[in-house]
Amino acid sequence: MKKILIFISVFFLLVGCNSKDNTKEKINFEKTESQEEEHYEYEHGVANYHFEQWNYNGETLSFDYNINNIGKECEFGLMFLIDGIPQEYEVDGEMTSMYILDMETNKNKTLSIKMNPKIDTEKDKCNFNAFLILNPSLHIEDIKQYGHNHSISSVGTILLEMNKTSINKNIKLENTEVHYQDIPKQVIKDNTKDGMNMLDSNIYIAKNSSEDNQNYLYINEPLQLKIYGKKGNYRILEFKNNQISNMYNITVKKDQYSNITLNPVMKKNDNIYFLVVPLDAQDPYDYIMINQSERWIVK
Repeated sequence: MKKILIFISVFFLLVGCNSKDNTKEKINFEKTESQEEEHYEYEHGVANYHFEQWNYNGETLSFDYNINNIGKECEFGLMFLIDGIPQEYEVDGEMTSMYILDMETNKNKTLSIKMNPKIDTEKDKCNFNAFLILNPSLHIEDIKQYGHNHSISSVGTILLEMNKTSINKNIKLENTEVHYQDIPKQVIKDNTKDGMNMLDSNIYIAKNSSEDNQNYLYINEPLQLKIYGKKGNYRILEFKNNQISNMYNITVKKDQYSNITLNPVMKKNDNIYFLVVPLDAQDPYDYIMINQSERWIVK
């Protein structure tokens, strides 16, 4: 049995030292036909950011964003969120909510970004998040194609002081009922290290199902998800074919699963995943990272 070996290294261009600012992964995927090596390695982030708070007073928010592709050539989709709300921005004279760029090996790109932040409710402090989607134009039709395609790489949260608020009245949040369930004590014990419950420092989202095949969703069947981890308020973003199709708000309680049942509108071979984004104001030195669910195909 031969294997495909994929290396991914992500280093965020945030000046300072924080263990959450860099991640490395090494993953093997079995491949039966031929041996192939793919090496993705890239770094990205807001230029010249030093963990300071940003202030928005109604003027256009302008900043540079660096992307440096060290590994094999690939495609990136760049998105910005404010409290989980996707932001439209200007880059290279184009208005978009996801700028897609192809990058060759050992190429660096600095993008000049301009945006007028819009949120869904009056609020003094908001969380600003940036992330890349890997190869977003690739449509996945076989689960073996996923690998790290459509995976997100997010940078640390920037705290945004909203001295002037602009409301996007077109934002629609779907309602969903939440059922809370105690997390089994053994699960909490397994996630406790050196007396610290690791579930209190991250947020997680997963399919709430005992079925053997977790890689697929099925048309006309409800989707059950469980969200758990650090208590607080979160926004759930539903992505269909790498476009946001629905948004939900949810409250997570300590040591409990937040169980929700969704009925997403899907068709065969749609690519589906979810992001969970913190809504409570984050400390730029000690923040909760955006978390991505598994990536599924609709059958």
